Amino acid sequence: MAVTHYTSDNLVIAKDPDTQVIEWGIYRSMFRTINEKNFDMTCTSHRGRLNGLKYQAKGENMPVAIVLGGPTLDKLAALAGAPPIPPTMKCWAAFTDMRRNW
Repeated sequence: MAVTHYTSDNLVIAKDPDTQVIEWGIYRSMFRTINEKNFDMTCTSHRGRLNGLKYQAKGENMPVAIVLGGPTLDKLAALAGAPPIPPTMKCWAAFTDMRRNW
């Protein structure tokens, strides 16, 4: 019997190819091999999936950053549907602003 290992709190950071807005989401993933993970992006309303479909329509790979672990506040912001980071703002500045305001 095959054993699979899941992680449920992966922070996925991706950019909308049309607006260049950086968006965060939390997705469950499964190890396929020791060096590969498979992400569940089947929900039709999640921005990660919507961005992926846009990249697919353009025939491009979707660049993403995956955070395993990390600060709880970042995950809460992703769950809360915090406003997307404008393309002119650096990600670190957005984290700092959120921490100041919470």
